[in-house]
Amino acid sequence: MGALLFLISRLWFLNWDEVFFDSGEYISRWANPNYFSAIISGHPPLHLGYILYNWPVFRLFERQGLNPLPAILLVQVTLALLCVFFFGKVVSRLVEDKTANRAMILVSLLPIFWIVNVTVMMETGYLFFFFGSLFFLSKYTSGDEKYRYLILSTVFWMMAFLTHTVVLIWIPFWLYLAWMWSKKRFIKILIAGILSLLVASAINASFLANSLKTTLDQGFYWLYAAKFGEHAWFSFDVETIGRYLRNWWIPLVYNNTSPIVIIGLLSFSSMWKTNKKLFWLGVFWIAPSLIANQWWDSLLYGRHALIAGFGLAFYVSVLLKGISYRIISLIVLVISLPTLSLLSHPIPYNLMSDKISQLPGGGLLIDSHFARPYTDGNYFGKTIYVDEPGWNTAEAARILEEYIDNRRDVYVTGHALSEPYGLFSGPYLHPLSLSYKNPYILQQITDKWGFAEFEEVNRGLNLMVYKVIPQSGKYATIKRLDENSRRIDYYDPLRLFMSAIKGGLNL
Repeated sequence: MGALLFLISRLWFLNWDEVFFDSGEYISRWANPNYFSAIISGHPPLHLGYILYNWPVFRLFERQGLNPLPAILLVQVTLALLCVFFFGKVVSRLVEDKTANRAMILVSLLPIFWIVNVTVMMETGYLFFFFGSLFFLSKYTSGDEKYRYLILSTVFWMMAFLTHTVVLIWIPFWLYLAWMWSKKRFIKILIAGILSLLVASAINASFLANSLKTTLDQGFYWLYAAKFGEHAWFSFDVETIGRYLRNWWIPLVYNNTSPIVIIGLLSFSSMWKTNKKLFWLGVFWIAPSLIANQWWDSLLYGRHALIAGFGLAFYVSVLLKGISYRIISLIVLVISLPTLSLLSHPIPYNLMSDKISQLPGGGLLIDSHFARPYTDGNYFGKTIYVDEPGWNTAEAARILEEYIDNRRDVYVTGHALSEPYGLFSGPYLHPLSLSYKNPYILQQITDKWGFAEFEEVNRGLNLMVYKVIPQSGKYATIKRLDENSRRIDYYDPLRLFMSAIKGGLNL
């Protein structure tokens, strides 16, 4: 019955459109008739595991003249169900079956897990392989020693790594479970783990080298070091520590709900007195999210910490039973359902893309860098994107002034004017774009000019196009979106409480 409810809950919200900007890239790679070319195409990291197992499905249905994307998502939903099953079997080795069942239900209700199950995103794949690896490791370490389970565990782990390299930071968690389950077999497991890491690294690096048309050593660099530039750098000062904690806390709560995160952390902390093994397991399970959430991501920020979300749901289930558990489950469901319903709404930047394509050509368009994957190439003129890598405020001001002086049209979108705030990832607002603490970026260079409303798509979402006019005027009126229902956590009790406080204090 539980499996049926899970499947219905996923099938109801399926969306195989290009909801997130990575979705279109995955679809185009599956559509590539050359398997090898499909695997090495795309931007690093390649997430090649997601292509490896979905490409044959896509090609099979396409050859029959059928839309392959519903089939891809049906496979993905099946993997999500198996992932929850694997997770339940793994934690049932740690606690009683009733607790494991409660954890499985809570995990199924997490908004971020639900979203990636029903859209063209690779996270379900790596979670399936990661918890599948632990499931077969559990089988290997219980009862008779059967090497086929160890082999399956390492193969699943390699597929998890080929799908998403972030699983590397959960290696201590994987090894600690192996140590808990069978100390006498730990050396064998460790050797198998090292070999699987070396093989998966070599495969990943070689495909990256082919993709980038570079050497194998550069492939290893891109695999292990190139993404450091997208991480927040750490130093021992109050401001940096505060930023690290903000980057960790906000997306963790935003994606997994405040009841799960707060109660999960309290339950985990209480293990120090009641169950030292579960406490240290929690350290290796949850602490990597502090690293994962420093990885800047304009697409569902915080999704790289999904494994930790499973851990938090587990610790909530250890602490809560009966009516208290049911209340928390109901709260999480109430938060998640409206969030999932947004997947059926138009993507804001897609709406803007249609409007931008209709603007008079030959001028300059200033747009948000978050919108670039959706709007790039749609304006018949020059486009600059605010705050994208390489952004130079002085150069942008020079270009803008040049167009104005030559009496050429300059258009600017509402989201460009609101940068770095009120930005979207698919249908959802980005959690780190909602503070509105500092001036808008374009306020630095637009004090000489005014803004005339030119096109309106949705004023409530800042989906506006303004025309820059050569006379001094006020900055355009930008609607704050920090209280907008496009937030994943819009119905979260912590957000509602903080909103009430801000409203009461007139902040």
